Amino acid sequence: MSTVEFPPAERVSLYGSFSRGELLGAAVATMLFTGGIVVGLLIESAGAAVAVLVWTFAPTRRRPLRVLVPAWVRWRLRRDRLWRAPLRGRAAPPPFLAGVDVALADDVAGGGPVGVVVNRRAWTVMFRVDRAALTFSSDAEQAQALTSWSEVLGALCVERGTELVAERVGWTDLHRAADPAALARYHDTHGVPGPGSEDYAEHIATFGALAAAHEVIVWATVTQAGRLRVARRAGLRGSVGEVMGAAAVRAGAALRGELADRGFTVGGLLSPAEIGRVLVHAMDPYRPAEATSNRERFSLAERTIPDSQVTVERDVVMVDRAFHRVFAIGWPTVAVDGTWLWKPLAVEGPKVITAVFEPVPPSRADRQRDSRRSIGSRNNVAAASEGDGHVAVKNLKKVAALHRAERAVSEGHTELDGYVLMVVSAANRDELELRCHTLRRRLRECGHASLRELSGAHDWALAAALPIGAHVAADAA
Repeated sequence: MSTVEFPPAERVSLYGSFSRGELLGAAVATMLFTGGIVVGLLIESAGAAVAVLVWTFAPTRRRPLRVLVPAWVRWRLRRDRLWRAPLRGRAAPPPFLAGVDVALADDVAGGGPVGVVVNRRAWTVMFRVDRAALTFSSDAEQAQALTSWSEVLGALCVERGTELVAERVGWTDLHRAADPAALARYHDTHGVPGPGSEDYAEHIATFGALAAAHEVIVWATVTQAGRLRVARRAGLRGSVGEVMGAAAVRAGAALRGELADRGFTVGGLLSPAEIGRVLVHAMDPYRPAEATSNRERFSLAERTIPDSQVTVERDVVMVDRAFHRVFAIGWPTVAVDGTWLWKPLAVEGPKVITAVFEPVPPSRADRQRDSRRSIGSRNNVAAASEGDGHVAVKNLKKVAALHRAERAVSEGHTELDGYVLMVVSAANRDELELRCHTLRRRLRECGHASLRELSGAHDWALAAALPIGAHVAADAA
């Protein structure tokens, strides 16, 4: 199997090993101390300078007070940590889903109703996708599947205002709680007996009392700022909402067609009713399957918000029957197989894994890459001319990664921003802690990948992991 090497973090320091915040804090401390000497207040200025340095660098450079204290203050000032649905009447959505609506659009090509998620001037459509299991595929077949997906993403890297393609693409892997006995009964009822039946029965028997029903949702998002003018030029007419809804349908249909042409099994664009079920079951994977309601028979969503209650704590968010904890996955630090993400995917129990890709226009990618390489090279030259001439290996690796990126672009490749969010779910706290521990161990096994718990913002992070087109800056995840 071919290996994949993720470059180190490409945020190049402004000077030496200082980040932007550290450089600003050091500059303020220097000015305070120098100003105190000038005016004759040496002791007072030295104390103020020390206080600024402590604020900037302590207790660790990774998590200094200038980051910890504002986060703690924001958490203490929050007043939306508890939400309950009223017993009667229509409920306003919980704060982390405020502004999210599921509208009905017409799929002119397919002829069926299509649901469009409207979320703060972003419009998103989604569809189910499948492919023959990579677990039992040869190395060549696995490489072909990964290459096909990269080709689809690469085709989205266009200059701003030129083509009506998706601005963000997400791959959301949903694992809901399921009863192993029900899976076996379904196979007995609808399956075809064969040589693999006994193996399947033995495999199901290893699940214990809980299994996971698995599906993959691919979603495409367009925004009013980025695609309205292109949509009108493409002949779409009507109000802003109608034009953007039609633009999202067109972009999603194009993405669906590209995947189908490359051997993926794709479903139709989901209706509002199907989107509603996807969202509520992702937030509550223990929710039992319900019969189709009267609204859903007309393709309208019955509900898109939790049933009864949302409680937010610093280390967990509780939605109806489920406890959730959300992590941002850091890329492996060594070369890994292209299928490295299978280890966290194999963690037992309900979960949601969302990989979001944002195509970077080629001109902007060129400017950013040239700027980072220039700054990184100057920093390394400055570091080599001071002291013993040693340059940190991580800084050398950053510049080398930027040179490799430039070479790859010259060979026809494109650049994307991206991040991965993982929601670990459980029925109680003890079970949640056990699964989080297992997840951390699995990620250490696959190239020293890392997890960053999104403490104090698990509800907003849960919304970002849902296929609703929520925007998260790649460096913030």
